[in-house]
Amino acid sequence: MRGVISSILNVSTDFHFYVLVPTLVMEVWTEAFQSSNVTLLPYPTPPRIHGGDFYFDPAEMLRVLDLKSIEIDVLFLNQPEISAAFLQFFNKHTFHSIPAVSYTHWFDVRRRPTLKNVGWRPDLLSHGAGLLSCSINGVNSHFGEESVIRWMSQYVKDSELAKLKSRFRIIPPGIDSGELLQSQSSCKHTDGKNRVLINHRVLEYTGVRQLLQSKLSKIWDRRRDFKVVVTNPSRARVPGELLSQEWIECGPFNREDYISEMWRSDIVVSPHRSTHWSISTLEAIGCECVPLMTCESFFEELMRPVMQAIPDDHREYAQSRWFYYRHALAPKLERLLDDFSRDKEIVVKAAATARDHYDWLRQGQIWVSVFESVVGETKLISEENPSFKRLSNEIRKRGSITKKDALKFLGWYPKQRLLSWSSFRRRLLEDFVDNASQPESVYCER
Repeated sequence: MRGVISSILNVSTDFHFYVLVPTLVMEVWTEAFQSSNVTLLPYPTPPRIHGGDFYFDPAEMLRVLDLKSIEIDVLFLNQPEISAAFLQFFNKHTFHSIPAVSYTHWFDVRRRPTLKNVGWRPDLLSHGAGLLSCSINGVNSHFGEESVIRWMSQYVKDSELAKLKSRFRIIPPGIDSGELLQSQSSCKHTDGKNRVLINHRVLEYTGVRQLLQSKLSKIWDRRRDFKVVVTNPSRARVPGELLSQEWIECGPFNREDYISEMWRSDIVVSPHRSTHWSISTLEAIGCECVPLMTCESFFEELMRPVMQAIPDDHREYAQSRWFYYRHALAPKLERLLDDFSRDKEIVVKAAATARDHYDWLRQGQIWVSVFESVVGETKLISEENPSFKRLSNEIRKRGSITKKDALKFLGWYPKQRLLSWSSFRRRLLEDFVDNASQPESVYCER
């Protein structure tokens, strides 16, 4: 989230973000965001809610959001399943006309043992319904988009499916290249063993547990020239028999140490076939780790711009060495462990391309255009509207006016469902300026 917001503000300072932050992690977010264009609002939701679950309390939302003082032009929701609740709150309960932009970074189509006798998935259905209610749906990859469309085609008419397709925008998440490069020179390993990095969650769905317990342990029995670094970012419980193995070093690590571990490592293994974009693999490639990735997921799409930037002979060599299919992971990894000197030469060029192409600084303009196009859909009231004329004259007379004072001046209360405040605000912004560096909305003359 810091990457998204910072990339947008690097392009334009005409944005102000009100971010609902779980109360328990407010300190972490406060440290991450020091911009006057970002206001953090503590909200009593659990800091991590799993697929399809969400917390929404209208009374608490009214307490957290001072809608008499602040303006909201668009909702940015990274859980599409909450779209209906938020749109109902703003556009019915508080009488706005606010569009929503969603972002799908995870669409879990795996079969679940607890649902094997059920033909429908309530979590995915709510996710799909949320996508249908948003104006634009960002998605991390074509692979992810196709997964969503394929699943939704079982439940949605062709006409609605066409609308859904037209609303998708492919926006891969980025990496902070500057942060990665800061630790480059000081991170080298000297123990003589090849270091294999596993920087994914130690959970069943990622494939990491099976990778450690079956494949890597058997490779260790055959050869003892490597060490495995498991970063364990979600602090999952790692089985004791694994932790006692001399070939495993297990995290979690703080951010600085994590980046150092990536620079020290030689190979990063990405075993999962799930439909989320692997920022962790991308960061490891940016730190010049030779990647070993499944070809049944989004990794080929992730690597396409990187591969296109290297010579043809290097591309063919890397394609044959860096990707595996199904049960070929172990032999492919052993081939890399035998000799990856040429791979290391190639990955230096690939890493530079990855850092440049996927840096957050390149993503900002995409997000700006998305939000501007969505906000532009809000209808404007007529400039001949009597209330607008009265307020315009008052602003010119005073020089500026806060939203709170503007509402008092107009005696604004939505007694009729004919005019939303959002439409009124859009007309105000045609003639006046609302300074985005202040959390409270103030209309001033241009």
